[in-house]
Amino acid sequence: MRGRGGRQLGGARYGQLAQQLSRMIEPSVLYLLATGAAGHGYQLAEQANQLGLAETIVEPAAVYRCLRGLEADGCVVSAWDTAGSGPARRVYQLTEAGRQRLAGWVAVINQRAQRLANFVKLCGELGIAPTFFEQ
Repeated sequence: MRGRGGRQLGGARYGQLAQQLSRMIEPSVLYLLATGAAGHGYQLAEQANQLGLAETIVEPAAVYRCLRGLEADGCVVSAWDTAGSGPARRVYQLTEAGRQRLAGWVAVINQRAQRLANFVKLCGELGIAPTFFEQ
């Protein structure tokens, strides 16, 4: 995210995370792994949709792409779960680097929420109230 004069607000990592903000898949996956609510891809996609951070349906393929990237970055580790009936499933766990990435997301989302709330307030001062669009 760029400020006036082209400087980046919050540093390079902030900018990278802010660019991904609209999809919200990565912070959803990191959060769900941190809570222990889900551990494998389909479960994570299902839980991410229930979490409701994304504007669209979170597809399992997008979750798996996210998990591959997070694993490559050292934010998650995985192992095959062969226990139980059915095919083996890859189960993911959050690492300390993943907890730090989640904390970065919290900072990005918090800052964006504050800016959006301020914008809504400014529009309210002009007498412009929020309206909902029909879908």
